Amino acid sequence: MISLNETPLIAPAVAPEDPAIFKTTATALSGPPETTTMTPETVTVPQGTVIPGSPEFKLAAAVFASVEHTNDGVVIASVLFEEDGYGRTYEAAWADFVSSLRDKLASLEKREAKLAAADRAVLEHLRKSISPAA
Repeated sequence: MISLNETPLIAPAVAPEDPAIFKTTATALSGPPETTTMTPETVTVPQGTVIPGSPEFKLAAAVFASVEHTNDGVVIASVLFEEDGYGRTYEAAWADFVSSLRDKLASLEKREAKLAAADRAVLEHLRKSISPAA
């Protein structure tokens, strides 16, 4: 059984004279990397989630995001919204992520007239996903 803290010793596909092989081997033998990253998982931030610090706003639609656990904490990110949140705990990362969606919406709305097409698409997705709480 392999522990998440173990670094497998797999030789890279490089020529033996390449100094990179020595660096890789030395790193692997010296112990686990500073940050151990597990495979990200996909989660759904449910529709109706109230945005922390802004009880007047909630998610009008479910938001799909990836969750990555590291030794430093938790990162929740959305490729669609080009946004992420970080926290030492899952709950802190969750609150930071949802709050950052609200902040990104406000920021993009202020600059709406000057937005590039990609940012305009993100703005439209955010507008569909965040609404005033009823």
